[in-house]
Amino acid sequence: MSPVVGVINMCGTKHGCSFLLKTMHDMGYRVFLVERDQPILQIVKASRIRRWILTGTTMHRQDVPPVPIELFSLGKLFLLICYSFESVLQQYGCPLLQRPIKTEYTKLAIPPIPLFKGIPSQMRVYRNHQLYIPSKCIKPPFRLLSSHEGEAMIVYYKNMLLTQFHPERSAHGRILLKNWLHSI
Repeated sequence: MSPVVGVINMCGTKHGCSFLLKTMHDMGYRVFLVERDQPILQIVKASRIRRWILTGTTMHRQDVPPVPIELFSLGKLFLLICYSFESVLQQYGCPLLQRPIKTEYTKLAIPPIPLFKGIPSQMRVYRNHQLYIPSKCIKPPFRLLSSHEGEAMIVYYKNMLLTQFHPERSAHGRILLKNWLHSI
């Protein structure tokens, strides 16, 4: 039987996270999908699934609920992508700044740690956003793993890996997903 990963769809539409769902399926995982209008905290708490991915969003921010911070005390592991990255760091006191929207592939410096095993020191990542967290605002106990032009791009904290890019659309992103899914 295939392993299961939980995906919390902050997009509001299945189309918004369809590429992530397809990637997980292609990697041999079954996905337990939770929509943002469901009782996320209760579902994750009751679930036996250990690893959860929280998606970005294609909606206007005012229409999207914040990621419930209480999730991170449930003893599970979380990968937060784009909007989820922004929502959590903003709730922990980081400012969320705006710039003209950019949809681009960017080369990102990758730290030589086990989570990035098999990934070159420069990874081409896909990002599609206009909001960002300044890298200088990431303070302990959060750990900034990578930034680009003053923007926080990869952050680690306890049971959370936060990315301001879409691993499922990035070069070597499947390796990152696999490493995260098989970590601890």
